[in-house]
Amino acid sequence: MPLLQFSPLLWRSLFLLAAAWLLAFPAGAQNLFPEKYAGCQTSEFSLESDSVEARTDYRALAAAVTSALKDDAKNRLRGELVLQIIVEPGGSGCLISVQNNTNVKSGKLRLKESVDGLKWQGGRRRVAAVVSLSFADGQLDVKRLGMNANKGVHALRE
Repeated sequence: MPLLQFSPLLWRSLFLLAAAWLLAFPAGAQNLFPEKYAGCQTSEFSLESDSVEARTDYRALAAAVTSALKDDAKNRLRGELVLQIIVEPGGSGCLISVQNNTNVKSGKLRLKESVDGLKWQGGRRRVAAVVSLSFADGQLDVKRLGMNANKGVHALRE
């Protein structure tokens, strides 16, 4: 006879309780991308899931990201840059991680210094805003990304 024998109903209840517990507590110190930056308050934050919770001016964000480049280098910028930014309820942002698939190295862009100064319209809680900036032929395409159990990583609507 097994040491612990539970009915299927009890197993299901325990599973649901564990799942609810895991979903109830926000993420902490999770870098989504390989390039990591220090100096952010990461003890507790939530990922945007189904809607945009923190907003900023995307033109200002793109200008901040490219501010360290000369005009001719800005025009040659190609590829995708995905930023994970912790946004405080008061509106300050802090770059925590980056996926840089552009033709310019992150160090040359001075991302941390540029992005941390941006103002955001924060929500009621600390969230991680994930912003994808795609540069091609002098054009900029901006997408906000969210993540949840049902859809995985997906584009958020404004």
